[in-house]
Amino acid sequence: MVYPIVTVRSSGSKLWDVDGNEYIDLVNGFGMALFGHNPDFIASAIRQQLEAGFEIGPQTPLAGEVAALVSEFSGCARVAFCSTGSEAVMAAIRIARTVSARDRIVMFTGDYHGIFDEVLARPVQSGDTSRSLPIAPGIPAAMVENITVLEYGAPATLQTLREMAGMSLPSSSSPSRAAAPTCSPANS
Repeated sequence: MVYPIVTVRSSGSKLWDVDGNEYIDLVNGFGMALFGHNPDFIASAIRQQLEAGFEIGPQTPLAGEVAALVSEFSGCARVAFCSTGSEAVMAAIRIARTVSARDRIVMFTGDYHGIFDEVLARPVQSGDTSRSLPIAPGIPAAMVENITVLEYGAPATLQTLREMAGMSLPSSSSPSRAAAPTCSPANS
């Protein structure tokens, strides 16, 4: 599909577009629709919060409650909320670089990491050498110099990762593999 789907409504696992076509959302809104689209209990909570107010800037007491739950479920001592997934990935990269004292990041073809320049890279192979280039005009080549893009699921990728051990950060991969659903991790 080379055009965006423009939806007019959604419910559960289904979406309907402006032309009346019905789709099953196999990737749960890229992970955001864990409970399906428009679940009653979430719609009710949103209506209740809208009536109480939705200020921009200050945090609601609900943020602390949710952070405590995320911390309890994940074992993470600190939790931060971001407005977008791009911001979350930028923060994760910054933290990983700080902790590891390494600059290089490994990503995989077909994964989505947001819309900021540094993750908008594509692999280019020239003989035995590979490097990353921006995927679009307007992104300076210097922005992707510390990005290595590997093919997800390719046998050579594991060897490349072994060779890069010690010089690259842990790799970043989309859990839903929405852009390449036919290439999933093997069952153990």
